Amino acid sequence: MEDFGVKLHPVKKIQLWQTIKKTVFGKMDNNVITPERADEILGNIREKITQVNSPEQAKEFYLALPQMYRELAPVTQNFIVQESRAMEQLLALFLDVIIDEKGIDSAGDLMERMHDSDDQILLIQEFQVQYPDEFRICLQRFSQKFA
Repeated sequence: MEDFGVKLHPVKKIQLWQTIKKTVFGKMDNNVITPERADEILGNIREKITQVNSPEQAKEFYLALPQMYRELAPVTQNFIVQESRAMEQLLALFLDVIIDEKGIDSAGDLMERMHDSDDQILLIQEFQVQYPDEFRICLQRFSQKFA
């Protein structure tokens, strides 16, 4: 997800670490990788994960995992699904704020734009510029609910 000036919650780092460990141990249990390879992967990842401080850095980290270790491709697939869900949740919260602030007709117009858009990130950036106050409220609610 885009970095809208939001610091990555420490729990998200822990969740990322746990997901990677689970994937690595699963592959080791299924004899896809050796214990030595698992130690190598986890040792390198442990150091890198502590340097991830924003949602944008987390995204870059997730997307780089298959290039660093092909064994971690499933983690990236999982992230892509999670990011898509987070975008949908953010847009739903944004529509809720628009209903409260601008009315249901405005929200309906924006929902049509969302439906017609192929690029959620670009659309969110446009909304952030066009509706800065409403978007700020949306991000606050999003951070409280999902961070």
